[in-house]
Amino acid sequence: MSSKRLKRATIIFFTTLLLFCFSTSQLFAASLKFTDITASRYDWVRPYIVKMNLAGVVKGMTDTTYGPDASVTREQLITMLVRLMGWESQTTGKTLPSTFPKASSVAPWARSYVALAVEKGIVSGKDMEDFRPADAAKRSEVAVFAVKALGLGQEAENRKNLSVSLTFTDGYMIEPEVRPYIEIAIEKGIMKGFPDNSFKPNDKFTRAQMATVLHNLSKLTKAYNIISGVVQDVDTELLPSVEIKLDDGTKKLYTVKLGETLIYKEDESGNLGEARLRDIKYGDFVNIISSANEAKYIDVISGGNAPVTSDDTVKGTIKEINLIRSTLTIKASDNKERIYNIKNQTKVYIDGNVATLYQLSAGQSVKLTVSGTDVGQIHAEGIDTVVEGIIRAVNTSTNVLTIENEDNDKYESYTLSSNVRVYRDNRAVDIYKLTIGDVATIIVSGSMIVEIEAESATREVSGFITGIDFASKNPVL
Repeated sequence: MSSKRLKRATIIFFTTLLLFCFSTSQLFAASLKFTDITASRYDWVRPYIVKMNLAGVVKGMTDTTYGPDASVTREQLITMLVRLMGWESQTTGKTLPSTFPKASSVAPWARSYVALAVEKGIVSGKDMEDFRPADAAKRSEVAVFAVKALGLGQEAENRKNLSVSLTFTDGYMIEPEVRPYIEIAIEKGIMKGFPDNSFKPNDKFTRAQMATVLHNLSKLTKAYNIISGVVQDVDTELLPSVEIKLDDGTKKLYTVKLGETLIYKEDESGNLGEARLRDIKYGDFVNIISSANEAKYIDVISGGNAPVTSDDTVKGTIKEINLIRSTLTIKASDNKERIYNIKNQTKVYIDGNVATLYQLSAGQSVKLTVSGTDVGQIHAEGIDTVVEGIIRAVNTSTNVLTIENEDNDKYESYTLSSNVRVYRDNRAVDIYKLTIGDVATIIVSGSMIVEIEAESATREVSGFITGIDFASKNPVL
């Protein structure tokens, strides 16, 4: 063997050995800054705390403790949001307005952050009249401030006929003026309810929970100190590194230090779990926190694997729209499935007319304009069909009806047209008279429901039995 080959083989051998040696410690080293999140019960939140701390968004209660179980106060919450949005530099010299009640109650270190939040409309109305800076933030308050920080406050105020109070078992406890903010927070994947289908709007929010919300928000905006891009190359041997393509189309290489760089990857549920450099693949969408050109932290976002160049056009058929995670899955013309991120500014057109995401359906032919893994425009062909099945949901806030198609047993959602004709038990009725479980036939034109003929889920019928048919899935009497 030549000396050059021997040298290369030696390098690869020792690199592989190092990878093995660091496999169990690589992802734990940097997280040890905070000694109070090392217990196994904090495994679920450690990645989010470390990420936000490295990005400079959250700080510890002390140099070595984070205080994961402590409640996050309202002034801490505002400070974290301002930092995440990259506005910290704008706080210099900011003072609370003269109209701000009890300004002295706000901690001196937080006053400039709260002042900027007032200026940007995050703290307003009742929250400004009674800010209560040192009070523990409630879950409902976190939703309001987070949605406003994203610039969606006006959208929330414009929402009518909200269903969030019916979605959760404790929806009646959510104050009416807060409901649209919680609904948007749920839709955007910023927050979610509990396994028992409750929201617990008045529960105190912990610093651990706040780290997860900040992570969720960081996926919806250009977050402070976090660089996002699509992976172009991964070197796991000679020079451990990741090359990514940025939003502007330029490429940048980040070195990876084995045993120091933290690497995480989202699972199908969107939860971050430990990963290794070799788990990062070409086309993955990643977030990186770096020092110069050295990656200190990397996470791989699930669904961000659409290796196309910027400003490309992609044709295909919609397979799934996930409005909670803001992703669109299509089967492209090359028969490969691709997942793209739906952004706040994504424009939707059906048959050339301005439309909404709620009017899109699985099976619809689309042409996308994409930049990296983000969708700029969606051009869809309208659907004309007749569907028979069982009504499973009617959301009057988004004007969407979900029906279980009896032909394929799948749930399909369609947008209600503004002049939809509704009949129930052979009588013209308002859309609010429809009930989950009603058997219905819907007529869809241009991807919108124009007519609904429904029968009550339960009603009395008199007559003589003439036959029973067990041939179909649902026996007919």
